[in-house]
Amino acid sequence: MDLKTIPFNLANEDIDWVKETFESLTLEEKVGQIFVFNVPIISLKKKLKDILRFKPGGVFLFTSLAGLQRKKAKFLQKNTDLPLLIAGDLESGGFTGAVNSTFFNTSMGIAATNDESFAYKCGLISGREGGAMGFNWTFSPVCDINYNHQNPITNVRSYGDTPEIVSKMACAYTKGVQECGVAATAKHWPGDGLDDRNQHLSTSINPFNMDEWHQTYGKVYKDLFNAGVKSVMSAHVSLPAYDSINGKSIPGTLSKKLNIDLLRKELGFNGLIVTDALDMAGFNSQGIRDELIPKSIVAGCDMILFSSDREHDYNLIKNALETGIISEERLNDAVMRVLALKASLNLHKTRGLPKKGEKKKYIKCKEHQTWSNECIKSSITLAKDTQNIIPISSEKYPNVLLIRKGDFPFFTRKFSSLLKAKGFKVDNYKKGIKRIFMNYDLIIFLLNEVLWFTKTTLRLTHLVKDAGMMRSPHIEVPSLFISLGNPYHLYEIPTMKTLINCYNPIKRTQKILVEMLVGNLPFKGVSPVDVFCGLEDAKP
Repeated sequence: MDLKTIPFNLANEDIDWVKETFESLTLEEKVGQIFVFNVPIISLKKKLKDILRFKPGGVFLFTSLAGLQRKKAKFLQKNTDLPLLIAGDLESGGFTGAVNSTFFNTSMGIAATNDESFAYKCGLISGREGGAMGFNWTFSPVCDINYNHQNPITNVRSYGDTPEIVSKMACAYTKGVQECGVAATAKHWPGDGLDDRNQHLSTSINPFNMDEWHQTYGKVYKDLFNAGVKSVMSAHVSLPAYDSINGKSIPGTLSKKLNIDLLRKELGFNGLIVTDALDMAGFNSQGIRDELIPKSIVAGCDMILFSSDREHDYNLIKNALETGIISEERLNDAVMRVLALKASLNLHKTRGLPKKGEKKKYIKCKEHQTWSNECIKSSITLAKDTQNIIPISSEKYPNVLLIRKGDFPFFTRKFSSLLKAKGFKVDNYKKGIKRIFMNYDLIIFLLNEVLWFTKTTLRLTHLVKDAGMMRSPHIEVPSLFISLGNPYHLYEIPTMKTLINCYNPIKRTQKILVEMLVGNLPFKGVSPVDVFCGLEDAKP
């Protein structure tokens, strides 16, 4: 590896620290450096000290509150010999680090603006707010291409369904977040978004041949490498055209061909490779877990993400070294990359401690909220309106039936109040109560169908469960369908004449949406995906 070139770009003094530190490590300390242990949301000092006794290279903090994250990060950094990589999924601003920080927008919402400056600002917010909480590593951007509208994992986490829009936005995000001293991670190698399975439950398959792959996913990754992305997440996604054994696909987390031959040698990636979470069935279904974990290091991954039993997994790697399953050379290469990533973030100089005053300065600050509002205003998309119903008014449609369905109903409980404030009389549809649809001037379907790790599909299940919705009232009464999540609902309701995609369900989005519905604000968003799902009967 070349520590002076992209993405580490280390000066001679930084390289000296890497080498001197490496030489000072015992074998046991080297083993610790290749682990990223998950830290429980509620962690007392005793629990944190128990994690640190393995001297890990990094930790992962699940979503909590900004103040708690900062306290955990400070305690961890002050009680370890080597500074830690502290990771989180800061895909949409600081929000996935702490619920009381800024939610900017989803990746697809950002792409719907067709303005990469918003992706750059999202990176800045993720880096500023994440850094203020103690994060120095984010597992973002998602650079999957959403070719399959039924994929339950990528969806609005993807920037779109073309390599051009994904590359443009992912590179802009990377620039923003890394300017703030937080390392970005391109995921999910070798590329998700083509099949309709969930990596948490099974190994996903990328069925492209290598010419197709190089023109699409390969292009995106190469662009990100040129942009200086510091790490790649090798995932439970296979690429059979490049690596398969007797017809069985090998996921990235276990494929030496994908990580070493394709990623490092062909594409020239010089940074750090981290596995996706090894508690997912997409990994564990490949064999006996005790054999698989060492294989992920042999396959070229430099760090292991998550452990259900820290001591057990730590000893697995030690035993694999003693028995020769993992060579000392492979371990040393991995540890050098971990130390190089730390040096590239100046952790050897700053100890990775969050700076005083940054929490107050950045967390949910006015500037970040303004940027977020601007992005949301530019993203909400009027995807279809063949009945020319937009804008709506209380004069033309005084009596409204609101059919509010989906996940986490507390997100949408105030929507009827927003409509009432504009002069509409609103009835909320309730299951089991008979409603005569023809008594209403307008029906509004409001659906919040969101991504969730255990979901295998994003479909209109919430509507199908209610027999009243099977009557297709949108055929009889002027209707509009609002999706706060999944943008592909025309796949199941192609006869719906008006569809609006919002890409996220937060309250600010709903307030802005209502202003657009009544004509006070224009719809500016341009869908970065095919909302018609290739169906002729869904198109205008």
